[in-house]
Amino acid sequence: MIKNRVCWAFGALLIAGLALIVMPQLMSKHHYYRVSKEALDIAALEAAIKMYYTTHQTYPHTLSDLIESKVGIIESIPIDSWGNEYKYNNPAKVSNKRFEVISLGADNKIGGEGDNRDIFLSN
Repeated sequence: MIKNRVCWAFGALLIAGLALIVMPQLMSKHHYYRVSKEALDIAALEAAIKMYYTTHQTYPHTLSDLIESKVGIIESIPIDSWGNEYKYNNPAKVSNKRFEVISLGADNKIGGEGDNRDIFLSN
């Protein structure tokens, strides 16, 4: 009986120890995958914006113009991993480029760290 309790306690400590080692790694990978999704979405939106420019000789005023244009470049505007819409600035506000598409992160506010940091590519 005591031997079973010792084995159970040892097993519980072993599982807790493994969880302490594995969980931070899983959480950082989760953050990595979220950022990768945003990077892919932003790259796709930027490609659609460039296609719009090729057709109309001007950049769209909003991301919705990509759907409503005569060519219908994309079917819908993606949302980021936190359920927020991507921000489109034409001209760019954060960088010195022509336009930019930004995910403001989990807090949907400018700036931040970790899940709250802004993710953008600019052209």
